[in-house]
Amino acid sequence: MRVILFFISCCWFVVARAQPSVQLRVAPLITTTQGTVKATYTIAYQRNLPNINFPEFKGWRVIEGPIQASTKRINDGGTTYVNTYTYTLQPQQVGSITVPGLG
Repeated sequence: MRVILFFISCCWFVVARAQPSVQLRVAPLITTTQGTVKATYTIAYQRNLPNINFPEFKGWRVIEGPIQASTKRINDGGTTYVNTYTYTLQPQQVGSITVPGLG
């Protein structure tokens, strides 16, 4: 019995200490100055949503956003929250332009 309780305590500690996961997806990767791209930031976390500092989109015109969506996943007794923020961007210049990550 003690071994099982110790195992459950260790699993809870690991889940509670899990770091947020941040992902950026951009599509399409190539466009014209008249076209647009979608930049989607996805943040998965266990407990509290971390502070989010959205970037300045230098070289981009923000057409729309952020559009927010939230989900809650329950797997094997653990809960993961996922927030997604999507921007529609239009390039302001010809050439290579970087979509920045979250700060």
